[in-house]
Amino acid sequence: MKVWYNGKIVEDLKIPITTHALHYGTSIFEGIRCYKLVNGKLGIFRLRDHIKRFFYSAKCLEMNLKFSEGEIINACKKIKEILSAKVTVTGKNTIQHNEPN
Repeated sequence: MKVWYNGKIVEDLKIPITTHALHYGTSIFEGIRCYKLVNGKLGIFRLRDHIKRFFYSAKCLEMNLKFSEGEIINACKKIKEILSAKVTVTGKNTIQHNEPN
């Protein structure tokens, strides 16, 4: 699976066991969904709202993020494009993966 990590899209990310978030729960999370648009493509639902909440959560935890809201939004769009090439929207709420896990 490809993910965006430290400004790059990488394959099969492994997180070191010494990562602070694993031991102390110091992390933030936003669940972001894609849905089928009228034109048949995937669209990211309320992306800017998700990213604003993400940055608000970081501020509450006094985390300094090294990427701007715009950079995170662009990263989400890049990942969506990668995923769009790997899935087919087959029905109202059904997505079919086109390649094995």
